[in-house]
Amino acid sequence: MNRERLNNIFIVCGEGYTFSKFYLKKNSVFLIYVNFPDPWPKRRHQKNRLVNLNFVEEVKRTLKQGKTIFFVTDDKETLKSIKEQIFSSGSFISFFKDPYYVNEIKNYGSSYFDSLWRSKGKKIYYLRFIKKVGTEGFEPPTYWSQTSRANQTALCPEHINFNLKKSFL
Repeated sequence: MNRERLNNIFIVCGEGYTFSKFYLKKNSVFLIYVNFPDPWPKRRHQKNRLVNLNFVEEVKRTLKQGKTIFFVTDDKETLKSIKEQIFSSGSFISFFKDPYYVNEIKNYGSSYFDSLWRSKGKKIYYLRFIKKVGTEGFEPPTYWSQTSRANQTALCPEHINFNLKKSFL
C-alpha cells in the first residue's frame, strides 16, 4: 500500500465482527472484501464462522447504501451459508443472477488460498452483494460489465478487507 501510495485503504488483522462493531461508524464503508473465510465445517464449530447473522447485521449497519460486499470461497457449504445469511437479512441483492456467484472475476487479484485451491483443481466462487437503497431496493445499472466492475473497485475510497481468522481469546 505504501509503494502504491494508497491512503484510502486499510487491512485489518483481527476479528472482523469486533472490528466492525467497535471501530466502524454507521454507513461509513464503501466496499468490503471477505476472502476465503474459514469454513469451520464441523457442526460444533459453526459458531466460529465469520459470516453469521451478527456479522451480516454489522455489514448492513456499516456499508453505505448501494455499495458492495464481495465474498470469495472454495467451500460449497460456506457458499451456501453465505447466501442464506445475506439473503435472510433482506437488505442485499446479488449482483450476479442465480446461482448468485461466478467462478472468475478478471483482475480480482489472488491470494495464497486462491493459488492453493486452484492448483488442487478446486472451483473458486465469487459472490457480490449490494446493499439496497431505502425500501425500494437497488438494481445495479445495466452498464456495469464484469470487467468494468473489477476496474471500479480500485477507484472506490475507504476499502475494508476482512481477510481474517476468528479470535479464540
